[in-house]
Amino acid sequence: MINESEKSQLGEPAISVLAIRFREFVSVYNRFMNLWDLDHGVIQNEVTGQILKAHGKCDEVENLLMDFVVNHRGDCDLVQHVLRSELTEIW
Repeated sequence: MINESEKSQLGEPAISVLAIRFREFVSVYNRFMNLWDLDHGVIQNEVTGQILKAHGKCDEVENLLMDFVVNHRGDCDLVQHVLRSELTEIW
């Protein structure tokens, strides 16, 4: 694993910004995060929350959230607890 800083891996900040800004990059962010070590869930939770707020209900966000649940990526409570109010409002 190559770190860009103590809290992020190489390329993660750039792909995170692109995924928040452009819906087309959400699936790229999802694939990217599946390739790297996933021991820093706090940052992923924050980025995922921003992606959800930016793009709402769409296939790319649904796939990202599904990967969090299925692969237990980052904090397993992200979908069930942290994003509960946003998800309830959108869905």
